[in-house]
Amino acid sequence: MALNELLYHFWQCVPFSNQTHEKKFIEMKETLDRFHCNKLQPFHDRVSREFHHDLTSHLFNKLESALARYNNWYRKKQLQCKN
Repeated sequence: MALNELLYHFWQCVPFSNQTHEKKFIEMKETLDRFHCNKLQPFHDRVSREFHHDLTSHLFNKLESALARYNNWYRKKQLQCKN
């Protein structure tokens, strides 16, 4: 549920209507990265050991979608800065 809440706030920033949304988008990406390392990966490791099944793949898929959106935006922003 925590991941869903974080993703909700992440997706609320898109599309950007102002600099505040863009800043929050970047901050939410950083928050998602920390959540992945500190909560999601340890949870996945523990569940995988205890149950021997991949019960968390849907969580990783949701996270990957958000990170792909961020990475696409970041690449476009870098190209705009070079031009």
